[in-house]
Amino acid sequence: MTTATPSRDPSDNGTLIGMVRGLLDKHLSSVDDMLPARVVSYDRATNRAVVAPLVKVLTTDGQQLTRATVASVPVMMFGGGGVALSFNLVAGDLGWIKANDRDLSIFLRQYADSPPNTFRKHSFQDAVFIPEVMHGLQLAPGDGQNAVLQTLNGEVRVSIYSDRVKLSAGALSVTVGPSTVDVVGHLNVPDGATISGIEFATHAHTGVTPGNANTGGPV
Repeated sequence: MTTATPSRDPSDNGTLIGMVRGLLDKHLSSVDDMLPARVVSYDRATNRAVVAPLVKVLTTDGQQLTRATVASVPVMMFGGGGVALSFNLVAGDLGWIKANDRDLSIFLRQYADSPPNTFRKHSFQDAVFIPEVMHGLQLAPGDGQNAVLQTLNGEVRVSIYSDRVKLSAGALSVTVGPSTVDVVGHLNVPDGATISGIEFATHAHTGVTPGNANTGGPV
């Protein structure tokens, strides 16, 4: 007959502190807190996701059990002052599932000061999903000190420097500084677009002479 070996320190056997530790460990095994998780599906209209926790349950006899998926988890969406940053999550995106201290079911219906609906505590049924790009991000050269909003490969990005903002898409970039706008690559400007009241696509300059790189002002 094979008996299971408990996941505990053998030096705790037969001691009071060992018994207390065992009780605490048993209690904590049923308390949810925070785990890495993967998006199974996401409804952007309701900002709710089905997520799968990614750390298995390890039993005392060594079995590894996959945790159940958690449905209708609110996704953390940073914002305030009438502005929000929203991402369209897709299946496979990673992040963290974080359990709240109390039952949130009533709060999530009215988003106001509410009593808990049950005595449930620290359960993934009352969780929030925090999306995070854990790996695979490629910073573009020169962006090591900047704040960026970008695709994972860095091909499309907004880079915020200490004194300017740069928008990049492939070979095209537009850098806006305190008093200048620098464009690299071909910029298609639609008819009717104006800069400082001057139509960009069809405007002309005064003082144009052959061989002279300097012209007069736009008209």
